[in-house]
Amino acid sequence: MKFHNIIVLYNPFSGRFSFKKLNFIKYYLNSLNIKTTILNITEKEFYDKLNNSHNDFLLHYDAVFLAGGDGSLNHIINKLVFTDVPIAHVPMGTVNLFALENKTPFNIKKALDDIINKYEPKKINLGKINDRFFLIMAGVGFDAYVVKEFENKLHKTNEKSKISKKNNIFKYINYIGSVITTLKKYEFIDLKVNILYNDNKLTNLTEYAVSSKNNAANNKQDFIDRAESDFEKCSIKNLSATKNLSEKNIIAKQVIASNLKYYGGPFKVFPNSSCFDDNINVRLIKNINNSFNALLCMVKSIMLSKQYIKNSEFFMKAKKITINASVPAKNSMVYCQCDGEFFGTLPVEIIKVCNAVTLLISPDGEIML
Repeated sequence: MKFHNIIVLYNPFSGRFSFKKLNFIKYYLNSLNIKTTILNITEKEFYDKLNNSHNDFLLHYDAVFLAGGDGSLNHIINKLVFTDVPIAHVPMGTVNLFALENKTPFNIKKALDDIINKYEPKKINLGKINDRFFLIMAGVGFDAYVVKEFENKLHKTNEKSKISKKNNIFKYINYIGSVITTLKKYEFIDLKVNILYNDNKLTNLTEYAVSSKNNAANNKQDFIDRAESDFEKCSIKNLSATKNLSEKNIIAKQVIASNLKYYGGPFKVFPNSSCFDDNINVRLIKNINNSFNALLCMVKSIMLSKQYIKNSEFFMKAKKITINASVPAKNSMVYCQCDGEFFGTLPVEIIKVCNAVTLLISPDGEIML
């Protein structure tokens, strides 16, 4: 793919970020005669440009390079759904789950070399939790509570700047510490999970032949409205017309819906998951009575994923998931997250949206397997 005009978006609070790396990105792209614009996604200037252009200004670039972590990538993906603009992830987060699966090097020069010379734009499927799209996973229950607690810690006075100066490994240890601390006080609430699924692979709910970049730039909102309307109609039609579609109602303590293989670090908790699959991979966690059971369950999910994935009591492929607290009054007490960012509280509906965004994908990555 030829690049002439790129925008580099960065998050200075990402785990591996440094201005030295950012300056190298600018130098490298300029050395290739690629026009480069750089914006901080945490500052007002970025949002002013988005608001003043009705989000369309990103469509005028050949590609968007995101220098940050999975949460930052999620943020940009939600700005560019149903467009042709390819997004490249330059991994600078603490864990970088998407980069692990895409086999993107953590060395910035190697990453840029591969992205520019090898990677190709591919339409991929995204998960959607209520009105928010996710690339990697959505979690309901304990993991979302940990995310929220960690975010609260970051937003304390000066805490963000202190943590951003720490070595990346210490940030990850700090996060694991938050998990263990939170386990001691977390109340595992019963969740009522409704799952629509099909043992036989369904035809994709919908496919979007995205119009040319110029048409998208001139009339993006119209295009998105039509795409979302078509998706709703097609989704309802296909789900109701499929004779083999089945339904399960399950009580669980924690639900994880995955679009990729990795979860929580370099762990293939969902080895059969793919962003080209029109199913959502669901991990159900049940029968947790105390923090020890919860910790044991997490370890088993990581260490014994291949055995667990064959058990339909723990793993399922779903078309649609609806989650409420068993006691409706407790909905506001159950947190939800997507791609490691706090999303909100119950109730939620989770579905898969086909051909939703364009990413620059490595031909050697696990995503293509």
